[in-house]
Amino acid sequence: KMSSSSSVSGNTYFHRRHVERGTPKQCWCGEPAELCTSASRANPGRLYYCCRKGYIKRHLFKWADECLVEEVEDMKSVMSDMTKGISDLRVDVGRLEKELGKAEKMKCLMFPVVVCGFGMAIFWHYFFA
Repeated sequence: KMSSSSSVSGNTYFHRRHVERGTPKQCWCGEPAELCTSASRANPGRLYYCCRKGYIKRHLFKWADECLVEEVEDMKSVMSDMTKGISDLRVDVGRLEKELGKAEKMKCLMFPVVVCGFGMAIFWHYFFA
């Protein structure tokens, strides 16, 4: 499969354009990605993804550790967005709690008015109807 890392570096830009971020699922040609282990002197035992057809010029080649770094970077962005969303929700909950407190106060103030109005209606019904 892969004999040295130097043959990859010249085509890095081309490979990056055709490979999704994170762990690749398949090569641009449609073949599934295969996890392999480098046997080169420069990268012995280093894991990489390549096209199932093997490392053929312009087909998939991507170091597995770089895939993980990309996935962590992408998760940082997602986590940042989630943190902002949680912060916005806390503000909304605080606002709703204030509104609920106002509604509770209004309920306490309206209860005597309703009772009084109901009492007056009964009084009116019995004495003036």
